[in-house]
This record gives sequence, C-alpha cells and structure tokens, in this order.
Amino acid sequence: MQVINSNLAECCLKDVTLLKELPDAARVEMENKCEWLKFKHDEIILDKSDEDQHEIFFLVKGNVRIMNLAGEDQEVSLAELVQGSNFGELSAVDCRGRSARVVGSEECIVARMKRDVFIEMLMRFPKISLDLLDQLANIIRTMTDRVSSLSTLSPNQRVYLELLRISEPNPRGDGTWIIDVVPAHTKIASWSGTDKLKVAHAIGGLVRNGIMERRNRSFEIIDYTRLKLLAGLDGL
Repeated sequence: MQVINSNLAECCLKDVTLLKELPDAARVEMENKCEWLKFKHDEIILDKSDEDQHEIFFLVKGNVRIMNLAGEDQEVSLAELVQGSNFGELSAVDCRGRSARVVGSEECIVARMKRDVFIEMLMRFPKISLDLLDQLANIIRTMTDRVSSLSTLSPNQRVYLELLRISEPNPRGDGTWIIDVVPAHTKIASWSGTDKLKVAHAIGGLVRNGIMERRNRSFEIIDYTRLKLLAGLDGL
C-alpha cells in the first residue's frame, strides 16, 4: 500500500457511481476528507481480520476482487468490482467486522473515507442513502443466487457455468463461442467454488467429448447448446 498525493488528477470521486448525485462543491469537500491509497496487483486491500476498521472505499482506478475462503486455502470469488465501485460499506454502516477479503486484480487507486464522514454524508444527502439501499439489495439478491449455485450444482456444472460466463460469440459468426484468453485453473476454481483438479477434469471431459476445442491459449466452444444443457440451463 502506498499513500499518494490527493492533488493528483486521478484522486477524484466524480466517476464513483454511488456519489453521482453529490454536488460538485460537496464532492470536492469529500475528496479532501479521504485518504488516497495505491495498491499493487494481488495486494490485499482489506481483510476479514480487520475487525476494528470501518471505513468505506471508493475505487477510482483499476479492478478489485471480492473473495472469501472455504477451508484453509480454497478461495471463493464473490464478485469483481470495476472503476467507479465502492466496497466496505457493510462495516461502515453497522460498525462490525469485515465480511470478506478484497484484493487488487491489478494496480488500483482507492479513496478511503472514515465511517463518521460517510455517515454524515448519508445524512446530508438522502438520495445517496437511497442509492446505497438499492446497492445493498442487489448484493443480497446476487449472493442468494451464488449460494444457491454452490449448494445445488455439481462442481462440474459450476465450472461449465463459469466457462459460459466468460465466453463470447465467435467473430466468424458460425454459431460457435470462444474464450479468447483462458484464465488459470486456479482462477476458474475460485469463481466456481471448487479446486483446480476438478476444473482440469471438467475441461478435459468437454474436450474429449468434442464440446470444446483448444486453440493455443484459447478455447472454442463447438457445441454451445450442449454445454448449456450440461450446466443445467436447459430451460433457458
């Protein structure tokens, strides 16, 4: 972590989605009350062990990954946040411990705002409070779907769903889909709530059955419909 000069052009809250209703003068006031920090790729920004820290963070540059641990060493990715997002709002609201770990997916810059400043801002600008409620409701719905997926689908099905999520239509327009740059098995395992050996087994089965083909560092999904069926999306 590196504390950076708040006078830098990147140290601005104008692109933060939650604060879009903040008047310009108030935004500058809030920027001056934040601590501006730069984190490296894979550096932990906050963790579940940070029980006495209740600040909210605004992501003004880069992406971060929200994750938890299943057991001692198995990571489960919960969300990927992009520039303009915020995190840490749960502890800032209820003054309790952190609920997850946040790690930089790349080099990123964040504004760290103290809880009392954040609460004062919510009181001054009710529209931001309503937007925060909407954001929290969306988090609950997303996590409900995530828990349902982890509890009702097999490891193979969760891997298939992740492959479908990161695929896109082939530019050739022939009905196939591609994964242009295949993530490491550990990353697929983290998103699908399993381990890299099960990921390798699931992908190997798709290749052997002609559903998917390797193309150097890419995958081409030959039978997209069948992969959806295997993932349990036959009704969609």
